Amino acid sequence: MRALLNGGDEKALRLRIGEDRKFHHACGIIRALRRAGPEYFDREAIRKTRDDARTIIDLIDRLDETLRSEALAPEIRLRLALEKAPDANTAKAPADRLLIALSDVRELCRAGEENQPSADQVRIWCARIAYSLLDRFSEETPASGSPRSPYRVLAALLYEVLTGDADHDLKRACDEHLRGMRTLQHE
Repeated sequence: MRALLNGGDEKALRLRIGEDRKFHHACGIIRALRRAGPEYFDREAIRKTRDDARTIIDLIDRLDETLRSEALAPEIRLRLALEKAPDANTAKAPADRLLIALSDVRELCRAGEENQPSADQVRIWCARIAYSLLDRFSEETPASGSPRSPYRVLAALLYEVLTGDADHDLKRACDEHLRGMRTLQHE
């Protein structure tokens, strides 16, 4: 399994294990995780999402403030329909349409900024996927009591595939996920 996880010869590994549908399914999950993981869940990606969201929010706020400013040139105010008659249809005014659209963009960016986790998402996802694989394909219940438990070993192998960092013990992420699963089972 380690050979496949590290990009080894899948055919040779398949011959040793045999044509097992569970094996193919597990390989598919690992491939999908390898493609998606680093791009969205590493600390730099999370930090960049937060920073970009804050930058966009700041720019929108500055533009909103500028468009609402009385100091804007009269010609620009007329062109953008910022001066409205009391009975005017404001939905057709270019500046109003822009401000409504930017308000939606601001809310999306706020959600992107606020919903970013502080923990290392790669570790958390590796613990979740390892649990899922063991739950589906093993007769034993996943446990993380020992560094050599199948759950922690598989989580660490998945982490190595995604990050290139070998020999990481994902005890905390595995324990957290197990606690969450126990809580769900008792509800």
